[in-house]
Amino acid sequence: KKGSFEIRPGMKAKIYGRENNKDLLFILGWGGRVDNHNLMWLVDVTTGAGFRTHAVELPTAIRDFQTEYLSPVREYQGTLGEHVVLANSMGGLVAAYLNAQRKTVYLSPWWGIFGDKLRRTTLRLVSKIGLGIPFLPIDFSREEIGELTVDSDWELVPKRATPVWLREIMKAQRNMPPLQENSVVFCSLKDTVISLKAIGERTSHVILYDGYHELFSSPNREVYREDLVNALLG
Repeated sequence: KKGSFEIRPGMKAKIYGRENNKDLLFILGWGGRVDNHNLMWLVDVTTGAGFRTHAVELPTAIRDFQTEYLSPVREYQGTLGEHVVLANSMGGLVAAYLNAQRKTVYLSPWWGIFGDKLRRTTLRLVSKIGLGIPFLPIDFSREEIGELTVDSDWELVPKRATPVWLREIMKAQRNMPPLQENSVVFCSLKDTVISLKAIGERTSHVILYDGYHELFSSPNREVYREDLVNALLG
């Protein structure tokens, strides 16, 4: 293990695994940190499968998706050798814009907003405000993240978002390029954070798991270890 380091202000990375292993770019979700408690299970899975895992955090407040999310991740990706991409939640939205030739495995990608949680008309109106002040309360609970979510991880999730961030996310969701042909999506039918409809509209290469938003925060995660490794190596 190495210590975390900044790619850009507000965007950290941390590398796990042996230097001579094949690289894996792991893009975290919104509010995720490179040393989250449950994330270590996923790091154990990937390094145990022979990968050198590059975990990358995303800022929780941005004004431009391209310059503050996509470009820094692309630049870091350019420093890696032959690699695969693993992306969770918000990271899945960023990964959808990366090189289509790379093997990509998505964990509950945030390609659309869960309709019963946030009304689209209200969202569009609020997103047009363009303010960088975090006053929009998040609309999901700790339990909806996963049953194994610990206090320390939940405390790091911002409890409010900025309208300009929401505007950029909704725009990125609307303008997503075609999905990589060799992609695989893991998701749960119980997920109430993301839109399952948005996943179904983009791909049929789906592996369902029993849990909530985060596979690695599910009590049943060990059941899916082999499936996850096979998806990354396949």
